[in-house]
Amino acid sequence: MAQLQIKKALDELTTLRDEVRVKLHLAGMDAKQNLSWLDDQIAELEKSSERALTDATRDAITKSIKKLEALKSSLA
Repeated sequence: MAQLQIKKALDELTTLRDEVRVKLHLAGMDAKQNLSWLDDQIAELEKSSERALTDATRDAITKSIKKLEALKSSLA
């Protein structure tokens, strides 16, 4: 009976490991999409700041910083 319990526990452990791998993979994909979006935002903000640093540009930079900080925190 003890061997059957160990087998079940190992099966559960394997299943959990596989689920975590899938979630990490999907989280990685999501993080890459967010980073790609931020790269685009930064490029646009750099262009805007070369023309003139408006309040809207400052706000967009502040929002982008907060999003990138949130993404960084979610990866820790």
